[in-house]
Amino acid sequence: MGYVYRYWHFYTKESSARIYRQASFETMSVNYLMFHTMDVEMAIDNLKEIYNQKK
Repeated sequence: MGYVYRYWHFYTKESSARIYRQASFETMSVNYLMFHTMDVEMAIDNLKEIYNQKK
């Protein structure tokens, strides 16, 4: 998960606080099995979509 958070920053240039708001530890834990074999950019895009659907 740490790798995904770090890659997310480089991929989107978002701050750590904004990233964590979109994908908390709980969100990452719940979705781990679904995303762990996925390309990291695709996983980030999907996590962002999950966040946007909750708004």
